Amino acid sequence: SQASKSKSSIDITTKIVCLGGWVGRMRTSRNRYMCDAITATSIFLRRLASPCRWKDFEKLFGMHFSALYEVFWESIEILHEKRSALLLEFRYDIMEQRREEYARALDGLPSSDVVVFIYCTKIQIARPSGSAAQRSFYSGYKRFHCFSYQTISTPDGLIFHLYVPEEGIRHDSTIYRKGNMNQHLETSIMGLAGRNTAFMA
Repeated sequence: SQASKSKSSIDITTKIVCLGGWVGRMRTSRNRYMCDAITATSIFLRRLASPCRWKDFEKLFGMHFSALYEVFWESIEILHEKRSALLLEFRYDIMEQRREEYARALDGLPSSDVVVFIYCTKIQIARPSGSAAQRSFYSGYKRFHCFSYQTISTPDGLIFHLYVPEEGIRHDSTIYRKGNMNQHLETSIMGLAGRNTAFMA
């Protein structure tokens, strides 16, 4: 049935994102709310899928919004502990395995090349308190307060690297230089198997 398929998918996702760290009905580390791994994964995925208010999820999960908030952030911390390297460290092994596949995805490029895309995005936040913080996090281009993120992604949508968030006032090129991306790309990825690597921003 559709319900059993959905449950199976949640089981698999729970294992992949390592939220199996919720052993049985485990209590959160701060406020001691009870939750199991499947429910924690469901809360985690539902929150990422839609930025609704926590109170809007109370009826869906049968939990108070404060418990939902706590479970979500506990899940973030578990995921960061177990899987952060997949985003924050360069995965040269993946790039080497898929380089020819990525090159074929783009017309006119020789098969010996690999192409990744460098992308910066801004995530809106509530206006911070204090005039200095407001100036730092305000993006004149987007006209709201935000964090700036820089990602390097591959043609199949895989996030190859994620640079830590910067204040919204930072320009994309500033984040690129601050993250020392040139050095990483030239000395590491371009050196794989003695091949050249093409990059597009």
